[in-house]
Amino acid sequence: MSFSPEQDQLLDLCGKVRDGTISEAELRRLEGWLLTDSAAMSFYCRFMAVCSGLEQLSAGDELLSRQSQLEIGSDGVSEPPLLKDDWAQSIPADDLSGDIP
Repeated sequence: MSFSPEQDQLLDLCGKVRDGTISEAELRRLEGWLLTDSAAMSFYCRFMAVCSGLEQLSAGDELLSRQSQLEIGSDGVSEPPLLKDDWAQSIPADDLSGDIP
């Protein structure tokens, strides 16, 4: 896909906002552009929404990666260790000797 030089500049400035690397002068330029050009504002909003969505997907992938580290039962379903049938056997006997609050 080919962008016009103006579109390339807008994409570059949006990326710098996302990355936190935009300079004061670039930010002033982008703000002025967004205030006067509704198409640029629309692009900026869509760009940031896509970036936010990708960050959420990435966080979800991290969560799924952690879940995949759980043991897999014979039925193929992940289950946390404390939900297994033998979970009580994993508690040391001396931990069971006290009163239950």
